[in-house]
Amino acid sequence: MKCGTALQARDLIPMFSYIFLGGRCRYCREKVSLQYPFVEILNGSLWVVTFLLVDDPVKSILYCLMISGLLVLSVIDWRTFEIPFGINVYLFVIGLIREIVDGISISILLDFALVSGFLLFLFLITRGRGIGGGD
Repeated sequence: MKCGTALQARDLIPMFSYIFLGGRCRYCREKVSLQYPFVEILNGSLWVVTFLLVDDPVKSILYCLMISGLLVLSVIDWRTFEIPFGINVYLFVIGLIREIVDGISISILLDFALVSGFLLFLFLITRGRGIGGGD
């Protein structure tokens, strides 16, 4: 975060890079936040639990991709109080793929319309002040 150097593949191996580099940046030697290994352990653990609980490998992969996206979204929102639009698009696409795999139902379309409609209503009556940019 301090030096802004683009990391190489060898710097991005979950947990091992953090351990082998002693929790420091390879380039500027600044300490790396414990947030990074914590999120990596949490993400990996959630993936293992998902694969243990879900029998269908295609659904497991889609759920894991969704879990990772939601975890990224949560951490960014927590740190910056903003949600990048690209993460919303990513989650929408993964959700849409999951629905196509299961078969799109009227129920999911109704749920989508109700939630989106409520947020639009809230946005309109508060003139944009009632919800954040990620909502």
